[in-house]
Amino acid sequence: NLMVNKYNSYVANNIAVHNCGHGICSTMLRQLRPDISIIAIDLYPSGDMDPKYEYWSEFKKFGVKFKIDNAESMKFKNNTFDVIFCFGVIEHLNAEKFLSEADRVLKKDAQLFIFNIPNKYSIAEYISKKIKIYFHPKKYTTNEIKNLIEDNGFKIISVRRRFIIPSQLNMLGGRIARFSNSSYKFLDKLDILLIKIPFINCFSQSIEIYARKSK
Repeated sequence: NLMVNKYNSYVANNIAVHNCGHGICSTMLRQLRPDISIIAIDLYPSGDMDPKYEYWSEFKKFGVKFKIDNAESMKFKNNTFDVIFCFGVIEHLNAEKFLSEADRVLKKDAQLFIFNIPNKYSIAEYISKKIKIYFHPKKYTTNEIKNLIEDNGFKIISVRRRFIIPSQLNMLGGRIARFSNSSYKFLDKLDILLIKIPFINCFSQSIEIYARKSK
């Protein structure tokens, strides 16, 4: 909710949201900015009973347009979008192909927001690998992701680190999950303090990038 509120004030007419999942953030953006056309995009679901379909059908009534598409080869014309939001995308695909396509479909001086980029030095990723629950095989340092994005036609505006305290402690189950669910407000406040501390924030769970099309 805080993330959507932070970015809902940018001037835009057409927004693409990649890896939209169930479409919750896309719908929140649409409710905050009903003047903007929002196209929520995800890959082909696993089957007709994929739970995303139920949410997509429900959220369409808010004016969000849902589309099945591939971020490496988008079915949109050149210079279509003012903004692209990406949630947990770039580490799962050919990053160069995606950035090339983003450059193609974005208008001049358009904006690119990339969230949930796995940090190579993340404590959460390290613990996940050790206890053999899901972790990201592909991770980036801040310099690596900045260079990648700049080498593919974008100018970096800002870089932020997010989440020292793992954002999905509830996945661990048991007492840890119960503590996480009952104390999330305290944990959020603590995390905001920790992320401001130099060196400690190097071990954040993820990185956020705000960039602008440079040509």
